[in-house]
Amino acid sequence: MLKKISEAEYNLYKEQIYRLSSDLSFCSFPIYSDGVKTEELFYEKSLKGLTSDSEEILLYEREGTVLGWIHYYFIAKDKYLGISSMLVESGFGEAMRELLGYWRERYAGFTWCLYLPLENSEGLDFMSENGHPEDSRSIVDVLLFKNYRTGAESGSVRRINEDNFRIFADIHGRYDNEMYWNSERIEKALKRWRIFAFFKEKECLGAIYYICVGKNLEIFGIDYANEKYDPIVAEALLISALNKAEEEGAESMYFFNDEETHSIAEKLGFVRITDACCFEGII
Repeated sequence: MLKKISEAEYNLYKEQIYRLSSDLSFCSFPIYSDGVKTEELFYEKSLKGLTSDSEEILLYEREGTVLGWIHYYFIAKDKYLGISSMLVESGFGEAMRELLGYWRERYAGFTWCLYLPLENSEGLDFMSENGHPEDSRSIVDVLLFKNYRTGAESGSVRRINEDNFRIFADIHGRYDNEMYWNSERIEKALKRWRIFAFFKEKECLGAIYYICVGKNLEIFGIDYANEKYDPIVAEALLISALNKAEEEGAESMYFFNDEETHSIAEKLGFVRITDACCFEGII
């Protein structure tokens, strides 16, 4: 069963729950066994499940034994639900079933999104068997900047800012139909974003974009003008993005990508952690 956690229960079980994060078969994303996120960060973020008006932690119990928790958040104005941590030692699928039922009673019409590592066979089996097909699958790469060697940048890459944002929006608009971070939302929060575009003569062939908040960053994507992978464009954009992140003091960079792009990322110092399976739905 699921029940809203109390402060006393949080303090009693938080270390037990954190220990589950060392095994990807018990986890959803975000994961904490990536060499980037720390135990202290886990407690800092999970504490918001007690203090925030838009987050909640549900303790998962079976026959009186605590087997995990689900920490989720919601964005009311966007009618969106996401997972901050879902860690379940046994019964991941049943916990997911109860969560969807819990959400149905409270968040009708909301869109939800969940990423599961490939190792979480129990969670993946539940999704497959209960009408939740996999929307996409990505390779999860991580780069630690302490191991990064600054790359030589291409003269074909330019920074996107307020003055030339429409160049990026024209390309991103071909991809962002179902994304939370569409062009409109990115433009409103542009100070938090770093965006670079690759040009051949005056034509933009692609763009890369990531949020710059804190020291542990994530590339959200590379968009191509013709919607087709281009290794020259990908490598030039990645180098510019990584060089800028290193210059601004980043410690790590996450990148969800595909097999083609992974070969470039690996050459630049990224390490493959797992594969992420994405599931989405509407309550």
